Formats: sequence, structure tokens, C-alpha cells
Amino acid sequence: ANGQHIVPAGIAVEPFADNFKAKLTAKTPVEVSELLQSKDLMDEYEKMTTKATSGSNAIFSEIKLVKVIQEFQTKFEEKGVTVVVCMFTSNMGNYRWFWLEFVDHSLFPSGTYKPEYDISEYQVVLESNHVIPPKGVAIEQLSDWSSSQLVKECPPEVKTLLESKLLMGDYDRLVQTLKDTKTARTFTGTWKTTEVAKLLQEFQPIFESNGVEVVVCKKPLDELGWEFVKWLEFIDIEAAPEQYFPKHNVDEDHQSERMSKRGISVGSSFFGGKDVAAEALVTDGVIKVAPDCPDDVAILLEEKGISDADYDLLDSAISQCKSMRNFVDAWRLAEQSIIVFPPIESLRSTFLAKGVKLVLCESLGKSGKMYWIEYIDTEAKPDYNTPYDISMAGDYDAKGLEEGEETKAVQGWLKVPEGVYVEGLNGVKKLSGDCPAKVRDFLTRKGLSPTYDEFIEAIVKSKKTRNWASSWRTAEIQKILEEFQEQFLFKGVRAVLCKIIPDGGQPFRWFEFVDLSVAEGYVSQYDYANDGPAELELPTTTLKFPNGVAVEKLTDHKSLMENIPETVSVMMEKKNCMDLYIALVEILCRGGEKKEDKTVGWSAKHMKEAVTVLTPKFESGGVSVFLSAKVEHVPTDDGRGVKEKVLQWIEFVDRDLQPNYVAQRGVDMRKVPTSGMNSGEVISAAIFCAVQAATVASMIAENM
Repeated sequence: ANGQHIVPAGIAVEPFADNFKAKLTAKTPVEVSELLQSKDLMDEYEKMTTKATSGSNAIFSEIKLVKVIQEFQTKFEEKGVTVVVCMFTSNMGNYRWFWLEFVDHSLFPSGTYKPEYDISEYQVVLESNHVIPPKGVAIEQLSDWSSSQLVKECPPEVKTLLESKLLMGDYDRLVQTLKDTKTARTFTGTWKTTEVAKLLQEFQPIFESNGVEVVVCKKPLDELGWEFVKWLEFIDIEAAPEQYFPKHNVDEDHQSERMSKRGISVGSSFFGGKDVAAEALVTDGVIKVAPDCPDDVAILLEEKGISDADYDLLDSAISQCKSMRNFVDAWRLAEQSIIVFPPIESLRSTFLAKGVKLVLCESLGKSGKMYWIEYIDTEAKPDYNTPYDISMAGDYDAKGLEEGEETKAVQGWLKVPEGVYVEGLNGVKKLSGDCPAKVRDFLTRKGLSPTYDEFIEAIVKSKKTRNWASSWRTAEIQKILEEFQEQFLFKGVRAVLCKIIPDGGQPFRWFEFVDLSVAEGYVSQYDYANDGPAELELPTTTLKFPNGVAVEKLTDHKSLMENIPETVSVMMEKKNCMDLYIALVEILCRGGEKKEDKTVGWSAKHMKEAVTVLTPKFESGGVSVFLSAKVEHVPTDDGRGVKEKVLQWIEFVDRDLQPNYVAQRGVDMRKVPTSGMNSGEVISAAIFCAVQAATVASMIAENM
């Protein structure tokens, strides 16, 4: 099971997990295929796995898995193979890891091998709403409509268990207490399981002293949670499986106590044991970091010398992403070097330097999307992995800055080369106040400090540089800059006015002072004076691009095949890349899906071909390719509201004219994993890049 569980040689294993149903039917492991083919069981195997994965729910139903395995078990046994389904549930929450084990009777005669986590023989109870182990557990339903039934009818299985433990007298007193206690029921007569749990605490020592635990459980019968099935569960401590914990136990404190008695940390995850600690990013149903660090995480971090300040980097990274969805996207994309996101990079590198690897996990639990972080002791678990890691698999060739190139960042966000000095263009008061120390020092060394002061004074005093609302007029500031540009250039400095308009936000502006002796080839992609002919007209916005960038809309395959924008055509001819452009279009149009009688999007398979074959050739020809997207809010068809519409396009960048360009809303094809990304994944990455660009702008405006 992905290297986390040991089975004897000769046992064929196929792992699977929630949210990955397709993997169970997509590709059969070689050892499983060879065994089943030799036994003429492949047809039965395919029927079994297809039935187990049927339905739209991404979560595997334990009840369904047990029923399916029991249905097909006889057919496998007849041909000398035992098939079982195993399940391990993390103690932190509803995160399960499943696997099938196929036991060859010629190697393991019937009964000689018993899988540790086998749930195949579990009993389906409570009208097919629950499963329990075949031995050691008995249940009694709590009917919301009849309390007298508890007193009159003790289920045979419960009676047999309790009589063997000399507990029937205590059971009678328990059910009578439940019946007589008015607070155990609502005014309509339904059971209040939290109150039942309190009553059970009074009887728990008596039952446990005789080898039995009793818990109250509740499970919703519908997605809305209006109807429930409720029951008492009597557990024979000696006979029940050691790893069995009733996951629907209402009393969470008691559940934690039971785990502690068996030496299991509540935060432990899967098969990691004490060397893998986990922290749920959920508090009271809200996705966020809990106020207190979990005990097992705290112990691991203390052993590794990780401080409270280091741990607080997690909360800081989440808050800077504004939402958990953004945080998840940022983590995945940053880990694969598709984007740069300093808060997460700082968090991971800080922990890794001290011997702890962080893995962000995601699963669709019973109550919706769940997220947690696993803290892995790299010395004790160097090869540990989990099927819930949100990072996409596959190798990648992430090309960032050239080796040896030094950079610095504006507040850790806007990357500029050495020799470029930045000043944010905020309000008049701040602009006319103190010049940033590094900018002032640089201009003083160049003998330009007086020129700079005159330049800023001209901007502040001119009435044309601000509108009636006192907002800056970029065009007027650019005119003043051009008046002073010759003086800057004479001393080896180029002054650049930059502007960015993030999605749904206000424009932000800043100055870049470029030392031509150090960064002569640097071109700012946000240079206001360098707008090119390429424009992209969207439903509510018109995007402009600098010289050296050509743009093509991605609407549908037919339009992509039949039309080529003039700016793209000119660039491809100039760079001798027209054959590569045609090949890219053909590859992207091979896949996709039908929408409104048009084929759109592309598949990861075809993107993989484009990335591995065409991207290096485009780059060698001096052209970079970005896949971009933007969300626009447009009127609904009936005109009564608005809906989201995702627009996609390709940006072709002439590296001679734009050596530093990075798409504001896109993903560099060089950074797409060689395993490929489908159009949905690219859109998610591109939209996050736009969120990051907005943050860049706000950081510049607020902190420079």
C-alpha cells in the first residue's frame, strides 16, 4: 500500500483511496493482473471493481465495499484465490486508505494468513446504514420513537456478549436510567445523544472493569442532516480488532481517551506512527489553523528545535492567501515551481532545514472538503508519502532565474534584478516625504539626488498629475518623467513609471530606477510607456500588453485552427517559429470536451506532448509561451443576475524585447509538469497568478 504497510511475499496488493475512484479501474497492478490471469479471474475482477466504483460519490462507501466483496468472494474462492478489502482510518478524522489483497491458496492455504486490516467479513447492520466487525461488537438501535423498546427487547447479540461478561444486571440499570432521564430526550421524544453520552460516563467504569466499552453513536441518513440513525455499541475489549474505533462515537473525549490507552496519538496519520504528526486545518467546522498546536505536532517540533515563531509562519501564510482554497492552490503550484509564493516557500524551507517535511493533504470527507498538514520526521521517515498529498505527481523542469543571477524582492513579492531600485507611488504626502533609503543611496552615488528631488517636486506641485478625486493621472506623470529622463540617462540611470491594474482592484503605480551599468538588458513588463499593439477585449475589460507580447484567444478548437491574430503571425514569422505555432495548435485541438456544440479545453496527455516537445523549441527560437485565464462576471442569459465566465488565451513573448516578462494571469509552459496539466488545472493556476499579482500591487502601494 504505497510502501506504508507490509504484507507477506506472494500477496498481491492494489491500493486505492477516497477521491481516486478512477484509479481502481484505470490500471491493474502487474502482480495482481498476473495472478488473476493465471486463475482465469480477470473478468470477475473487472466486474467487481466496476461495481465497487459505480455511482457519482467520490467517497467510497464501506458498506458497499463490504457487500461487493462478499458478493464476489465465493467466485474467487472457487478458483483458489481469497480477495479481501482492507481499510485503515486515520485517528485524526475521516481519512481512509483502502487496498485489496489477493491471496493465492497455493502459497497460503485457506486460513493460514489473516490480513490485519480486513473488513471483508464485517456485518452490515442498522438496515444497511453501518458495518461492524464480525466479532467483539454488538449494537442496539436507539429508536427515536420508542424508549420502552430498550427495556423490553435486548438484542440477542448484546445479550450474549453481556451475559458472558456478567453485565446483564448493569445493562438493565443502564437502560432504565436512559428511560427515566428526561434530559436524554427532546420535547418531541427523540434521543439527545450528547446527554446519552453523559449518562454512559457514569456506567463506563463498571463495564470496562468487566472488559466491555459502551458508546453512543449517531450517523446522518441524508446530506442535510435532518434524519439520523442512533445506536449503542458494546465493544468486547479482548475480542474486537485492536484497531477498531467506532468513528460515529458522539463522545470525542472518550474516543481520544480510548486511543491514548492503546498508545495511539489522536493526531497520528495513516501508518506514520510517532514520526508523522498531523494537524487538521479545521476548527469548529471552519477551515483555519486551530489556536493551539496539537500535542503530537508540538512534541515533534520541540524535538527538532522548531520555535513557536516558526510554527506561526503557517497561520501567516494562510492569512496572506485570504482563503483556504487560495492556500491550497498556492501550495500545490509553488511546490511544483509553477508560481513563486514566498510565504509558503519560507514556511516549508524553515521546517525542512530542521528535519521536518510538510505535506498539505486534501480529502472529500463525509462533511465536505477537509484539509490537513502532515509533519514528517525526515530522518526517521525519509521515504514517507501519502495518497492525499495535494501536489500533482510527475517530474517537471522548472526554469526560473539563470544560475548566478542575483535578485532582490520588493517586500518579498516583486522580483527585480540586482541594479533595479523601486519606489512605490502612493499618496502625495508619502511621495514628497522621505525617499526610500536604498533609492536615495543609489541616486546619491550616481550624482542624481538633486535631479530626483526636482522630479518629485514637479509631480507633487503639478495640478495635472491628479484628478478631482486626488488620484494619480499616470499619463501626466509619464510626461514629467520624459522631461527628466535625459538627465537620468546622462548619469547611467533609466527611470521607469510602472502601473498594474489587478483584477477587480484599483491601479497601483511605482518607479523603477535602473542602473544601466548593472542591469542594462532589464525591461520592466509593467513599463507604462511600453504598451504594444496587442489587446485582448473581454466582456467587461480590455487588457493591454507591452511591446514584444502577442496574444491569441482560446475560445474553441475551430476558431483556433482557422484564425491567427496578426500580432502572433508577425512574431512567428520574425522568429521563424510558424511551424512550431501550427504544431502547438494541432496538439491543443486533439483533446478537450464538448460544450454548446463546440470543442474546448485540452487534456493533460496532449499538454504533456506540447510541454516536452514544443516548449524547448520555442525557447531556443527566442519565444516563451504562457497559458492565461481570467474570471469575468457577465449577465445571465435572462439578464436578471450575473455569472462567472472564464476566459482563456495564449501569450507569446519575444524574449529579445521582453527578457523579464512573466504573464500576470498565466502559467509559463516551461513550468508545467512534464506529466501535463489539463485546461482546468491551468485555469486554476492562472487565476491564482492574478490573485498574486493583485497582492504584489497592494504590497508595493502599502509598504514602499
